[in-house]
Amino acid sequence: MKVSVYTRSGENSPSSYYRILQYANKWNYNTSKHIIVNQKIYMKRNASVYKKTKIFWNFIYYGLAYIKLFAFLLYDIMIFKPECVIVSREFSPKLLFKINEKLLKHLLHNCNNVIWDFDDDIFINKEISQKESDLLMKLSDTIIVTHAGLKSKLPVQQQEKTYLLPTTDGDFSDIKLEEVINLRKITLKERINLIWIATQSSISNLLAIIPELDLAAKELKKTDGRELILNVVCNCEVKNKTDYLVIKNITWSRDIIKDVMYNSHIGIMPLDDNEFNRGKGGFKIIQYMSTGMPVIASSVGFNNSIIKEKFGVLVSSKNEWKDIYKQNIIDIDKYEDYCYNSYNEYSEFYSFEKNLKFWEEIIRGTYES
Repeated sequence: MKVSVYTRSGENSPSSYYRILQYANKWNYNTSKHIIVNQKIYMKRNASVYKKTKIFWNFIYYGLAYIKLFAFLLYDIMIFKPECVIVSREFSPKLLFKINEKLLKHLLHNCNNVIWDFDDDIFINKEISQKESDLLMKLSDTIIVTHAGLKSKLPVQQQEKTYLLPTTDGDFSDIKLEEVINLRKITLKERINLIWIATQSSISNLLAIIPELDLAAKELKKTDGRELILNVVCNCEVKNKTDYLVIKNITWSRDIIKDVMYNSHIGIMPLDDNEFNRGKGGFKIIQYMSTGMPVIASSVGFNNSIIKEKFGVLVSSKNEWKDIYKQNIIDIDKYEDYCYNSYNEYSEFYSFEKNLKFWEEIIRGTYES
C-alpha cells in the first residue's frame, strides 16, 4: 500500500517525529514523507528578535511552505498516487491558497483513506485556517486526537469518526530499566535532577515557576543538604538568576536525550491554566514515564487523566511548586517503587508498540475500537 504522510516539520521536530514519523519509520508500507517547513528557516525565524527580521523570516518561512506544498501535492497526484494520505495537524500553515486548495481536494477525493491527526488545540491558536479545517472535517475518513478534551472541540457528527491516541516515545524501547533506576538511586543521595523537555513555544510555563523552584532548592539544601538541579532540554536557554536552584541548559537532540533522561530523577510539566494548555496531550509526562521516571505536573487538562498517585504528583497552583521537596517521590527509600510504577503504567497504556499497531490497522482500515 502507498501512504503519503504530510507533516509540518521533520524528524528534528518533536511534534512531527513523535506523533507520526517514528511510526512511519517502522510500518511496512510504501511511504512518501512530505515535510512542509524547512527546519533551518524555522530556527532562524524563532531566533529573530527584531521586528523587521522576524517579518523577513516569516515571509520566507510561509512562502517556502506554500511552494513546497504545491510541489508535494503535484507529485502525489501525478506520480506517487497514494491509497492513504495522513496529515499531521495541517497541510498548509495559517493560509490555504486557492491553487493548493484545488490540488488538495483532488488528492483527497482520489485516495481511499484520509487520516487527519492533531495533538494540540490547533483551532484556538489559528494554526490551521477555517477553510482547511472545514475541508479536512468533510473529507477525512478518520480523525485522531490525543484525548477526549480535543475530541470535544469537533462537531458532534465528526466525533463519530474520531479516535483517541496519546503521543508516545519509542526511542527508549531498549532501556535497561533496573540499571537506570540503580544509577538514579545512587545520585539521588546527593542531588535531585529535575528535567523539563519542551520547545521555545512552551517556555513561559517553566519561567513562571522558576522562583518557586528556587525556594524549593533552598529548603531542600537546608533540610537534607541535597542540591536541586533543573535540566532544561530545549531549543532556547533559560537565563534566570537563581540563588539555590542550579539550571543546566541543554540543546535538544535525540543523540543526547537518552543520557540526560537516564540521569534525571523527576520529570516536570508545569502549565499555565488556559484554554490552549488544556488541549495539550501530556506527551512530556508520557515520555518521562517511558524511562521509568516519576513525574510532577500541573493539574491542567489531560495531565489529570495521566498522572496517578503511585508514580506522580499533581500541582494545582504555582505556589505549590515550592513544596515539591516535601513529596514522597524524592524520598530515597520510596523512589524505586515510584520508578517501577511509572514504567508499568507506561507499558500498559502508552507503549510505542501499542500505538504502532493502531497506526498499522487504521491505515489498512481494519482497526476495531
